[in-house]
Amino acid sequence: MKKLALQIITALFPLLLGFLILLFPSRVIAIVFLILAFFLLFSSVRELYVVTRYFLSSSRRLFITGAVKNGINIILSLIIIYLSLAKPHVLGNIIIYLFAIDLLLSGAVGILDSVKLKKLGIPTSLITSAVSSVIFAVFLFLFPSFIQSVVMTVIAIILIVTGTAMVVSAVAKWNSDRKNGNIDVTYEEKS
Repeated sequence: MKKLALQIITALFPLLLGFLILLFPSRVIAIVFLILAFFLLFSSVRELYVVTRYFLSSSRRLFITGAVKNGINIILSLIIIYLSLAKPHVLGNIIIYLFAIDLLLSGAVGILDSVKLKKLGIPTSLITSAVSSVIFAVFLFLFPSFIQSVVMTVIAIILIVTGTAMVVSAVAKWNSDRKNGNIDVTYEEKS
């Protein structure tokens, strides 16, 4: 019985998260990124301390690269914390735009690489995925809110279905074990 209760409680987490995503998508994104930003901030401050303590005297190059990387991470985490708290509705669109920029750059590089490889006489199917990346990036730039809502809805539905399946599976297993006599459903006091 305790195992069943634990399985159902575990299943309630994706169910609850799925419903929260459906009801408050921008708030859920903000909370997730707030948690990630705090993790990034603390780990970057810790790494900056380590870099300063160990590499400042021994390796100037490692100190500079570590300090720059961790400095950028600290600034980025502070920006994400600010956006998560002050403008959570904007955060989702920013993520979509960053993803679109990445796809656009990847697609452009893929197209250039494909053209160069074709000139060298090397057959490649890189052009198809590169053009697809550029087209998808354009859609992301044109319809960021729509894409965000579709993605969040799909994630929420997946979580709700997963949680429901976990509950049904736990109850079915418990019923099967009870019918086969594998568990005792009576309560006995220990003396």
